[in-house]
Amino acid sequence: MPTTRQASFSIFLFFAGLYLLTLRGTHESVDDIPRYNLTISLMTEGTIEIPPSVMAAATTVDGRVYGKYGIGLSLVLAPLWLAGEGAARIAPEPLLRVMERPIIFMMSTANQWLGAAACAVLFLIVARVGFRERTALLIALAAGLGSMLWLNAQTSFENILGVLLIGIVVVALIGEGPLGWGAAAAAGAAMGYIFLTRWADGWIFLPGAIGLLATRLRRARPIATPAVAFALPLVAGVGLAMLYNYVRFSNPFELGYDDINTSWRYLPRGLFGFLFSPAKSIFVFTPLLIAAIASFGPLWRRLGGGLRAAAFFWLVGAPPVAYSCFETWDGGWCFGPRYLLPSVVLAMVALGEWIEDERRQKELWRTALFLLLWAVGVYAQWICLASNFNDYSDNYYVFRWYPEACPLWACPAGFYHPSENLWFWRLLASPGVGLSGPALLLVPLGLLLAGIIGLRHPLAMVLSDAGGFARQIGPAVAKIVLVIVVLAALNVLVRRSVPAWRANLVPEGAGLRATYFDNAHWIPPARRVETDAWLDFDWSRSRRPFQGDFSVRWDGRIEAPTSGTYLFGLDACGTATLALDGRLVIANPGPQPGRRLLIRSVPLTDGEHSIRMEFASAPAVDFYGFNNARYGWLRYLPTGVRLRWKAPNGLFLRLVPPRALRPG
Repeated sequence: MPTTRQASFSIFLFFAGLYLLTLRGTHESVDDIPRYNLTISLMTEGTIEIPPSVMAAATTVDGRVYGKYGIGLSLVLAPLWLAGEGAARIAPEPLLRVMERPIIFMMSTANQWLGAAACAVLFLIVARVGFRERTALLIALAAGLGSMLWLNAQTSFENILGVLLIGIVVVALIGEGPLGWGAAAAAGAAMGYIFLTRWADGWIFLPGAIGLLATRLRRARPIATPAVAFALPLVAGVGLAMLYNYVRFSNPFELGYDDINTSWRYLPRGLFGFLFSPAKSIFVFTPLLIAAIASFGPLWRRLGGGLRAAAFFWLVGAPPVAYSCFETWDGGWCFGPRYLLPSVVLAMVALGEWIEDERRQKELWRTALFLLLWAVGVYAQWICLASNFNDYSDNYYVFRWYPEACPLWACPAGFYHPSENLWFWRLLASPGVGLSGPALLLVPLGLLLAGIIGLRHPLAMVLSDAGGFARQIGPAVAKIVLVIVVLAALNVLVRRSVPAWRANLVPEGAGLRATYFDNAHWIPPARRVETDAWLDFDWSRSRRPFQGDFSVRWDGRIEAPTSGTYLFGLDACGTATLALDGRLVIANPGPQPGRRLLIRSVPLTDGEHSIRMEFASAPAVDFYGFNNARYGWLRYLPTGVRLRWKAPNGLFLRLVPPRALRPG
């Protein structure tokens, strides 16, 4: 049997491999860019200033540009920057094309490593609280696979690092014996680094950390040694964070956010949103919290009640209350309520009470419910991982209170594209990569296999328990599975028998007449003329039509199937306009770093209407602020355009189908 530390390391290897296999390999939010550029500025220039072309940055009165975010995650990115530098120099050219921007690619893997480490730390917390090792393993697997930890590990936000740091604090302080100076120093250092990473989290978690420290100091002799060991790195972290703020904005408490509003009047809306909003509820993205919350009472008693239990539950409950007072409580540009990720992971510790409850052997529904909630959680993570959040947000961010915005059914209905959103899928599908692509996949696969081998004994015990349960409920499950398979088969047969349901069928001659120019102003002569069936272009991942600036004009007719009010969405990175029946409907000015979606409602009668759409590429600029060819980054803004609509009786903004377009 492996020791607890060996098992935690194997858990880290397992989830590092899994998370790397499901990475996106790119970025989806402009918030990523200042974090990446701060790392590059530190490593290349030795300064915390970032280039002025960077989005999501703050400009001081003297014209200097700084990132809005803490420096903690950017420091963690430094080793990955070095790895990206090496990849840019030695990787084969076909592989570099798939990686798109090697340094950005390598730095985008940071949260995969940090998320895997957070799973390992959660295992240690559960074991330290007093649960069996197989229970700790099961909870780590449940959190790593069935909670929004997996989903957030594919972003570049600092919340994953926050989970790891507060986990280290809890591991160091949650025990019951005397507190050594080493554990106290580790907890203080982690707590101080939280301030460097996310200032608000530091103040939210600090009372809980001090409560756990006070519980352990009761048994420490002398008290001064561990207390000082905790306080020194904590004060150093807070001091460095204040110094970082002062250097940027001449105020140790200024963070660069001008648009953050907080008030107690937002509390009811925020709490309701965290719990019940279809698009951001913690129960949508981590259904196992239902079982965890039901086990809070037994966990409180296990922790002995009093200060120790109160401090732990402060760490769980304070963030939902604090962030509910933010006007932007939902965390913005990501699936799920990312601000609550540390609370969600720590709350999973209570699942130990659900798993080890003696009634579990007599009441099979408890195990069945646990497995069902876990399965729904895994489904939620996978569906969202394989969907593009930008597309989902374009449709639903303003409708996040409506049931149809729930990603459990909204994503598979309109945004589920694993071949586009998972990097390993794009890697295997890319021509010309050769053996270097599959060979690169050996790294995450090797980590995954090493983790499984290291956990083979505890996994065998968990699977043995699962096998006994499966034998008891096997006949009922088999019947349910059979019914599901039959219904799925009937659904496939019906869809194939009705040609009108073949959404990707392109009728002959369908589409709009596209005229391409090799300049950004539609100045003749045209370089080429063709018919484009789908008005969906992303020239940031594929070769641009021409080297340098270009523009396109699409003309033709669009057929409205029924009379009513239609929603048209023009999504572009560049200058784009849409005109219907000779009337300008949408004007999307450019250039801008990142895609911008503009939505307008248009009343149309059934039948054909004239349509003209124009697009001009953004000028050649250094989007990321570092014009250096060795990085392999694009010198052009990401360029693309997409036209979508929603019929009066439709649910989603969808690409305008070719059958509704005519080139005449």
